[in-house]
Amino acid sequence: MARQQVAFSSKQFTVAGSMQSHCAGIVFRNRGTSVARINDDVLQPGEFLSLGVNTGEIDVTSYNISFTGGGTNLLIVWQKTYC
Repeated sequence: MARQQVAFSSKQFTVAGSMQSHCAGIVFRNRGTSVARINDDVLQPGEFLSLGVNTGEIDVTSYNISFTGGGTNLLIVWQKTYC
């Protein structure tokens, strides 16, 4: 089987928003001090959520991101995409 080339990119959220994934893997990391919510999953400060797919598949999920509580909002999102 031929190897597929991949690339990694990151973005950050400091306010509520949404994003389309269109990727082979995604990691959400809460680097802030407030609680982050990704769809129905809650990330406490310092926690992360990692989602992947099988080789050749693409995740097309729409992710809704929000924050609750006081503190600093900072969610880092890493995506793995095929080149």
